[in-house]
Amino acid sequence: MSKVVICIPTFRRPEMLKQTLDALALMVCSHSVALLVGDNDTEGQQGVALVASLSESYRFPIKCMVIERRGHPAARNGLLIAALARDPDFIVFLDDDQIVDPNYLEALVDTAERDSSDLVGPAVWPQFEEPAPQWVRECKIYRRDTDSNGPVPILTGDGGILVRPACLALLKGRYYDESFGLSGGADTELFQRLKEVGATFSRCSEAKVLEVYPLSRLTVRWAISRAYRLGNTAFRLRRIAGSPLDIIDYAKIPAGIAKAALDLVFNLARPHKQVDALCMAARAMGKLAFMLGSVHEDYRRTHGR
Repeated sequence: MSKVVICIPTFRRPEMLKQTLDALALMVCSHSVALLVGDNDTEGQQGVALVASLSESYRFPIKCMVIERRGHPAARNGLLIAALARDPDFIVFLDDDQIVDPNYLEALVDTAERDSSDLVGPAVWPQFEEPAPQWVRECKIYRRDTDSNGPVPILTGDGGILVRPACLALLKGRYYDESFGLSGGADTELFQRLKEVGATFSRCSEAKVLEVYPLSRLTVRWAISRAYRLGNTAFRLRRIAGSPLDIIDYAKIPAGIAKAALDLVFNLARPHKQVDALCMAARAMGKLAFMLGSVHEDYRRTHGR
């Protein structure tokens, strides 16, 4: 039996957090589990109130702490430090818009032990609030890797991941980079540094997680904004990693925009393909914007309740 601490950062989404906690309480679980919720809202503290209302009757020990520094990386750092103080075998990070499958934790731990991996990522599936347009269900921006099983070179997102604390010790106290506060990308930057010091990664398709997409994210505007941010962050990560951009990287920007324009013309009757094309162009423009000194803060707005 392993000792597991599940960390959940939250910001002004008590209804979605309640869904997350309800699903965790229904897990098949042979391990010793405790939950830490990090409320990143110093004013409303709706997460604090929710946890207080549940704590006496909740299946697992649960505690909520207020994290004053704003942004996903700061919230995760605060939770990570508190979790490490409990000396767990594994730490799990879950977002407050995610709903786990009953076998989620068992599958993650089994994969970590089977592969001797330091980090294990789940299969994250979209759950759309209705009514979701058909183009949303087919558009690439909403898709994740749900097929990979076993060792992988690296992970691309920290929603639902499991981590061995021992690998974090190699970072000497520098965990999530808080300069990524509202832009996103701190998880990928952390994984890059962990890989450099020898950490290993796996994915587990049996550890299923639903990520809830509220109606405010089921728009062409949101899809384009997300693609723009991904391009912007990709070049930022390259610079931080010390990997210089070359002429091929620069050439891909106008090439991506040109291909997007052609895809728009040749897919007039296929809305999801048109949105994919717009996202391709937006990603290229995000890269260009970073080259000109602009960082896009995609997480300044909170989606969901």
